[in-house]
Amino acid sequence: MASSALPARSLSWAGMGFALSTASLFSLVPYLTTVILNEGLAPLELLLIRYGLSGIIIVLATCLDKPALLRISLRNLGLCLLCGVLYFASTWAYTAAFTYIHTSIAAILVSIYPLLVFLLLALRGEKLTWRNSVRLALGLSGIYLVIGPGGSVNLMGVLLVFTSALSYALYLVLMQWFLKAVPAKSITLYVTLTITFCLGVGWLLKGAPVSSMTMSIWLPMLFLVIGCTFLAQLFLFRAVNLMGSAQIALLSPLETLLALTWSALFLRENLSFLQMLGSSLILISMFLAVFRLKEVKRLWRTIARLRL
Repeated sequence: MASSALPARSLSWAGMGFALSTASLFSLVPYLTTVILNEGLAPLELLLIRYGLSGIIIVLATCLDKPALLRISLRNLGLCLLCGVLYFASTWAYTAAFTYIHTSIAAILVSIYPLLVFLLLALRGEKLTWRNSVRLALGLSGIYLVIGPGGSVNLMGVLLVFTSALSYALYLVLMQWFLKAVPAKSITLYVTLTITFCLGVGWLLKGAPVSSMTMSIWLPMLFLVIGCTFLAQLFLFRAVNLMGSAQIALLSPLETLLALTWSALFLRENLSFLQMLGSSLILISMFLAVFRLKEVKRLWRTIARLRL
């Protein structure tokens, strides 16, 4: 029995290592994005390079590993395209928000998406209990305090973040309702290609601007593409296989807290007392939603497997 327990314990530690690595890499996305934007690159160009290079890597990896994943039914392809458009809207709005509000504020506000997922599920019959009402009240109170009772946060930035959170919530519930049987890697492939296509169309409509790319842009960009997108995906798939998506979901608040830490350390962004209080309420609300909400807990496999 001891011999069988040792491998299980080792797998548990390995799964936790992969999960922590994933959360750490994803938490760097807001910071790296802000650094690149501050160097003068437009949000649309940043995203086109990020997802264009990521798409190339994913296609090559899929062709070399399991080319059968390229085959998908027309119905599922159409749903993947729709989800890709939603994810494009989410990632573009979130990135554009960094030009209006601090990275730390955006990272906190976008973390309300589990509450939006719950509201969308409620439209299909999820019961609104008093516990869920308390979670919603905590989240909304936290949002109010973070935005600022005096209206100190740019409202355009707030609107963009909420657009991003709503688009991502729609993306997740569509995956849950209609694409359960489709392999996650196939969905990731076609969603990424759709995002790249939408970004390319937007880039062409804006006159195909080309900014000068210095090393101060390329270094964080390459880490964003290889580390925070491609490698984070590989670590995430491995962690799900070793320890399950429910355990990984509990690390979501850690990702947000790390994002706030990088903003404070490297971008010198500090929250006021009311904003820290509001951030705490949002994190508590998000944690409770992950830990207790039955229907949302069934979505965490989708969240863990399809995060781009």
